[in-house]
Amino acid sequence: MNLICMSGFEASDGAGVLLDTCLAVKPGENALIVTDTNLIELAGFLASAARDRRVEASVITMAPREAPGVEPPAPVAGAMKEADMVLMLTTHTLAPSRARAEAQDGGARILSLGGYNFDVLRSEALKADFQALKPVVEEVAGKLTGAEEARVTTCTGTELYLELGSRLAHALHNICHEPGTMGSPPDVEAYVAPIEDTAEGRVVVDGAVNLLGFGLVQEPIELIFDSGRVTAVEGGSEARHFQGLLESYGDPNMYRLGELGIGLNPRARLVGDPLIDEGVLGTAHIALGLNYTYGGTIKDARTHIDCVFKGPTIELDGELVLVEGELVKKG
Repeated sequence: MNLICMSGFEASDGAGVLLDTCLAVKPGENALIVTDTNLIELAGFLASAARDRRVEASVITMAPREAPGVEPPAPVAGAMKEADMVLMLTTHTLAPSRARAEAQDGGARILSLGGYNFDVLRSEALKADFQALKPVVEEVAGKLTGAEEARVTTCTGTELYLELGSRLAHALHNICHEPGTMGSPPDVEAYVAPIEDTAEGRVVVDGAVNLLGFGLVQEPIELIFDSGRVTAVEGGSEARHFQGLLESYGDPNMYRLGELGIGLNPRARLVGDPLIDEGVLGTAHIALGLNYTYGGTIKDARTHIDCVFKGPTIELDGELVLVEGELVKKG
């Protein structure tokens, strides 16, 4: 049995979660499904589910982008601004893109569904109670927003210091009923763009690298940071592959730390799929590259690479928020 899926949860049920629970679609609204040539069948399936709910659903298809955050063609970006809701069903996520940010700023309700397939639509992770998780995610995001610095450690050797300054954190709980909201179900997380060039220490990536060609990590990849930039990549063959990828971009901004995220979905497990892995409760992730649509200043990087690690202990201004992956309860 596919580890992503569970018995008795069908693709139609997953479509219902996206349309009814996450977007709360209403008859007469218009929905734009932005897809690429790799996901046409799934796009048609979701469009049909939307039309069953008397939603005016349109599908626009483009060539796959080469990496996460790469901008869609101008006509696609323009169409996104005109829709009540946009389902970004693409091979690589469009969440870090300017097109997403502008559509959301214009009032569109957004679902970022990068890397989706029918298995994700049937996944155990998509059965999370997003409404019940909403206050939890908002509380963690509030703590990130209110803190000026973060310290992250793991028993595997992660020791990372970050300055957060006055950066606004984001609560990705997937309840997108109001204009200008975004979700990425089943990913549930609180995330922030730390102050650029402040990261010091090391991160031992032992969960997943969310980029095609990686997935679940078999041998830990150690990223060494100095003044916010990766200065060394240590480990075995996967580490060498990762270092080669960074070098291939020929882009110094791809060495800069751009995000800290905390996974908060209790129904998710590490399976090698980005939208599931990033939201696993008991994990955290950092990202390299693009972050300007998340409140940072890294605008010209080639892409955005998330790196997931297990069992984080996270202190915000000295207050413990997680201890070895467990949320610290009040009182």
